[in-house]
Amino acid sequence: MRKNKNIKTSLILTIGLAVGGLYTSTHTVHAVEREVVRTETLNVRKGPSVEESKIEILDKGTVVEILEKNKEWNKIKIEENEGWIHSDYTSNEKATVTVDKLNVRKGPSIKDSKIEFLSKGTDVEILEVEDDWYNVKYDDKKTGWVNEEYVLTETQVRQLEKETSVAKKSVDQNNNTVVSNNTVNNNELSSNDSKNNNEEEKANFSNNNTGRLMTVNASAYSGHTITATGTTPRWGTIAVDPSVIPYGTRVYIPKFDMVFIAEDCGGAIKGNKIDIFMNSESDCNSFGRQNIEIQILG
Repeated sequence: MRKNKNIKTSLILTIGLAVGGLYTSTHTVHAVEREVVRTETLNVRKGPSVEESKIEILDKGTVVEILEKNKEWNKIKIEENEGWIHSDYTSNEKATVTVDKLNVRKGPSIKDSKIEFLSKGTDVEILEVEDDWYNVKYDDKKTGWVNEEYVLTETQVRQLEKETSVAKKSVDQNNNTVVSNNTVNNNELSSNDSKNNNEEEKANFSNNNTGRLMTVNASAYSGHTITATGTTPRWGTIAVDPSVIPYGTRVYIPKFDMVFIAEDCGGAIKGNKIDIFMNSESDCNSFGRQNIEIQILG
């Protein structure tokens, strides 16, 4: 069994991303300042005043890039559009550490010196974003850089919950269809024929409008590795046989009520088998090997 260190906990936190500017450690960094809309709706105006005309309305959770600040007003960019919003209704994003021990560094690089480490479950506020590094605030006043792979942001939580909700509804609909079909078959076939039909059905895919169901033999792994697709494995990564489940496929696993991504492979992962990345060896041992149902979302 192999294993990973990056488990992303399903916690709903608060939103927004980074404070822009220049950061100097071993090199000069330009970070983008982004924040998240906190109110249910937020007016975007043509200028920094309530007297200016509205040009757009943003929904809660929208991420905006801050271009300029004028007292209590911020000039923002969303995609290719620009406008002004009141600063009272946006704030920085928060995130949660997902590994047992996360290094905090002086700058956004593994070459920068370690200044501390954070324990799993620690909440941080994201101040700056530079490539795949976050400058975070923790313990109310301390700051440092952490790799984005090892924290779960509010935005990611919402996206995972949205995909999981859609997938769960799809599975429920598919199960209702299967039950209905089996009832018809049971009325038309003898008891032996019906039993054989059900066993054959479980061994194959069941197609519906949003995905297909599949029974697989699942194991678990962990550890500090790099996946076959070049990513760092985390809670949400699965190893697959790419000839059966292509890399990049989103896979809903009802057992965990969560959407996973096919990013890795393994010598023993052939055919209808998957390997689920977990946070610790004890988690892997507890899971063992078992047959579970998954849904291929595409």
